[in-house]
Amino acid sequence: MPLRRALVLMVMIGLAGFFLLQVDRRHPESEADKRILLYPTGHPAPATAKQLSIDISTDAPTVLVQRDGVWSLNSPVVDEVDQYEVERLVDELSKIRRSAPIAPDIQPALAQFGLDPPRAKIELRFADQTLESWGLWLGNDTPVGELLYAQIVGDSSIVLIDKTVRGRIAKPMIDLRKKRLLDLATTEIQEVRWTINGHAERLTRSDGRWHIGGSDGDWASRKESQELVDEVATISATAFVDHPSAQLSRRFASPTALIDVTRTNGKSVQFRLVRDNDQVWAKIDSRPIAVVTDGIIKKLIKTGVDLLDRTVMPIDRWDITDVEVSTEQRRFHASRDKAFHWVMTLDGKAVVMTEDDNRRIDNFFSEWQKLSGEPINLTDDTWKTAGSINAKGDDDKSFSIRFGDTSTGSLWFQIEQRKRALSIPQAAAEPWRTALKNLVFRLPIASNPTKPVDDDNVGDEDLDESEP
Repeated sequence: MPLRRALVLMVMIGLAGFFLLQVDRRHPESEADKRILLYPTGHPAPATAKQLSIDISTDAPTVLVQRDGVWSLNSPVVDEVDQYEVERLVDELSKIRRSAPIAPDIQPALAQFGLDPPRAKIELRFADQTLESWGLWLGNDTPVGELLYAQIVGDSSIVLIDKTVRGRIAKPMIDLRKKRLLDLATTEIQEVRWTINGHAERLTRSDGRWHIGGSDGDWASRKESQELVDEVATISATAFVDHPSAQLSRRFASPTALIDVTRTNGKSVQFRLVRDNDQVWAKIDSRPIAVVTDGIIKKLIKTGVDLLDRTVMPIDRWDITDVEVSTEQRRFHASRDKAFHWVMTLDGKAVVMTEDDNRRIDNFFSEWQKLSGEPINLTDDTWKTAGSINAKGDDDKSFSIRFGDTSTGSLWFQIEQRKRALSIPQAAAEPWRTALKNLVFRLPIASNPTKPVDDDNVGDEDLDESEP
């Protein structure tokens, strides 16, 4: 007889679940809103809880505590947590909706619904004396529909809730832990020092860019240096080693890499990396050992030479508002107005702008930005200066560049603010030489700026074909 009653009850529950599913499919929003909130409206808000426990049957209970508005992990290990993830989890508890009780007073049948023991337990503890705790048990999925059985602790009845709730609130501990090891934005970092395989390097921020070896060091590549700093700032755990072996712990005494990060406020933090084949572990302050990707190692093995800025144009071409090019023969000047129109002079005389002129100046900037060379020291007096470039950007920052030919025929550039010059092979520099020649030596000088000049009618005697 009891077995027959249990079977009948299971059929009724299955039909109820099927009915709720069909209702949801026909009226997913209106009918869901009519369901009763699982969390009682008269209770303290879940966000005010001082402790949250999550017990998934396969793992040790996860216990989170809140002090002064900050959540932290208290068990099974002590660690920092992702505040957003915990706050979102707690908020979910106040939004769950349930059906009306479907099986009141059936304590002996709880096991049939996965509630004895429950598949997951969630408990909130409060400082409020009127409600010290509130708990929810999650059971099996219903045979039909996207629902699961649940029971509020202290209430013998069983209710149905959406099965997606289990994934949203019964989270494994790793999902709640703070995976970012450094709580820093890249803009907060002033300096990064690191030693890897016995080789020490340093990047320092100064005047809006990164320098190698200190604020007075040579420029670092904007792309390479920013990628390295980003990698350091965003280093994240893919897993944690809460109970490391003695061997792994000892390896941090002689790490693969040692990194010191100094903030703009002067405070610093240090962390260590240990690598074994493709496995990399990180240790920072009092946090547990973390497993990280080997991407950070790949960035740190780069030397100062690898990080050196090899570009000849110090700023983006589109940021340049004023440029002057001087050679032994001629002086060209162009300034850009707010409408992005160029106004040009050649040897101090106005140039009537044509479409060809705009193409010439655009080609000059394009080839200039492509130039990239190897660092050299200008110690040979035979490396004669052929000309100079003075430019200004949108932020009114200016820079000066000297250029000329090396004894081997390549082209060298010396940016005023940099310690070493850059050498560009002759073949690689030729497109820029041509663009410069077309710009500086092919533009006619307008004797009357209001009268257009016909390029085709300019005689050879009016053009200086000399190269810089």
